[in-house]
Amino acid sequence: MDKNSKTLFDKLQALTKDSGSIIFAIGDYYVQFAKDKVDKDIYFEAVSHHFLDIIPKNVKKDFSDLNFNIDVGNYYKKVGTKNIKSTVDDVQKIFEDIYKVNYEKEFEITDDIEYSDNSVTVNNTQTPLPKSQTQTNPLKAILIIGGIVLLAYWFFFSDDKKKAGDMKSEACIISEQFVQRQLLSPKTADFGFCEDSKIIYLGNNRYQVTNYVDASNAFGASLRKTYFLIIKYNKGQWEDISNWTLETIEMG
Repeated sequence: MDKNSKTLFDKLQALTKDSGSIIFAIGDYYVQFAKDKVDKDIYFEAVSHHFLDIIPKNVKKDFSDLNFNIDVGNYYKKVGTKNIKSTVDDVQKIFEDIYKVNYEKEFEITDDIEYSDNSVTVNNTQTPLPKSQTQTNPLKAILIIGGIVLLAYWFFFSDDKKKAGDMKSEACIISEQFVQRQLLSPKTADFGFCEDSKIIYLGNNRYQVTNYVDASNAFGASLRKTYFLIIKYNKGQWEDISNWTLETIEMG
């Protein structure tokens, strides 16, 4: 295991036992992780073109192949605390195959794990430092602030804690899963971006979503279909499609 992978593995192992967040960066590119003490899974997020314009839009499928959710912000998913090795492999693929950066270049790390014994910040050489001595460059400061905002959003406003009408992006993501069930070749599906779709909150946790999807037909030709559907959120983990009800779907 190379140095970056070893460091990543060790820090994620520490995160499984405690709580907090970690950002791993090479240059402008980064991934970040967060875990609450009561949560069994780790929140895994990779930067998208929405936050870093040097990342092309066409990497959407690459992240989808790694089971990331595609949102109007960063790409994200939850990973089990027992799957650290596969998560490390995913990070290497992201940096090498998607970000296309030199993975051998040492990580810049922002560690905000709340360790059980003492809250410390640890740099890439594994030397404990008081948080007051941690130094970051301007880019890292931006990433840290962005990470804090995103993590705060995840911890306090996700799932059934969200207010009615505030889940348009989630409704868009779930709508794509319902549409995939209607396709002959769901793995070939390439959806329009959520920020370009038309999403209307109808009240009573119901959302109307209009967007398009490019997918292969029975002859292997890629065709574009516009879809319209109405779905209802029934509370619980919003990522679980079983917590949503499909009321109407039209595709043409």
